[in-house]
Amino acid sequence: MGRWGLALGPDAVEKIHERVVEIAQEHQVVEGRKMRLDTTVVETNIHYPTDSNLLGDGVRVLIRTMKRIAEIAGQQGAKLRDRSRSGKLRILAIGRIARTRGGPNRERLQQGYEKLLSSVGRVVGQAKRFSGEMVQGVKRSADVMQQAALEGLRKELDTFVPRVQQVMRQAKQRIFGGDTHVAEKLVSIFEPTTEIIRKGKASKPTEFGKMVNIQEGENQILTDYDVHEKHPSDSALVIPPSMRMRKRWAVLPAWWRATRPSTPPGTKRPRTREVSSACAFRIAPQKAPSGSANKRSAGSNKDRSGGPVARAGSASSSAGMDFAVASTGAMPE
Repeated sequence: MGRWGLALGPDAVEKIHERVVEIAQEHQVVEGRKMRLDTTVVETNIHYPTDSNLLGDGVRVLIRTMKRIAEIAGQQGAKLRDRSRSGKLRILAIGRIARTRGGPNRERLQQGYEKLLSSVGRVVGQAKRFSGEMVQGVKRSADVMQQAALEGLRKELDTFVPRVQQVMRQAKQRIFGGDTHVAEKLVSIFEPTTEIIRKGKASKPTEFGKMVNIQEGENQILTDYDVHEKHPSDSALVIPPSMRMRKRWAVLPAWWRATRPSTPPGTKRPRTREVSSACAFRIAPQKAPSGSANKRSAGSNKDRSGGPVARAGSASSSAGMDFAVASTGAMPE
């Protein structure tokens, strides 16, 4: 479904969900008697984000796109210089430095990032020149189909160049400025809308994705969903259903009224007490104290301190509670 969303867009995915709900209504799988609202995090398909890996992704995508442009347009205009190998070696060196501990390693880490940022900056500048030459008509093709492919590659360069520049800015602020809370931090150049979400889970405290409100009917049929643009606070999530969800749920009473039991308006249904089979015990109604119990309560200190009479009274008082084994579900009478 995630790949469908990237290929078809959110409107097509929403129509697929609507069709599933219609089929569930036709087969009476969903009757509209139950509704559950919940929030969950849908993780995006990305690797764990680090500044060096994100810069490596940017170099790889830009060089790959410029190679395809050079294959179509030929040797016209600026020449391509492949810096992917040097960038990969510098990323590996940064990884080795980051895994060690000590004070001098910070200086080595800054030197490694300085070399990597310089190499990435040259790749970004070359991508800008390629895009400008395609706009000016220097890099072009006589074939109509090849020229359309060049236009698509130019748009790809114009899309990824600003993302790589944003990664460069946040890497500089973190490594050289010590700012770990950069505003609008980018954690993936392929999924720019991905957010960092802290949920406090023991197995996975930090998740990378989007917060989604989901609305389910019977049999876990998804009747509606809403993707948050920005990760909201927990206090903002404790609100009634949104107006969009109310409008979507308002279409259900048309077929729900035909199946619900007839109950006069303004009346309440009689509540029946049901005992679950997993119930461990049941408390019987208390009995009125008898005269002998009053006599025992007013007895001697020996009786109250655990004598035979006191033990008999305790046994009679505990007889009002019947216990049953939870696995059997039997309720003794």
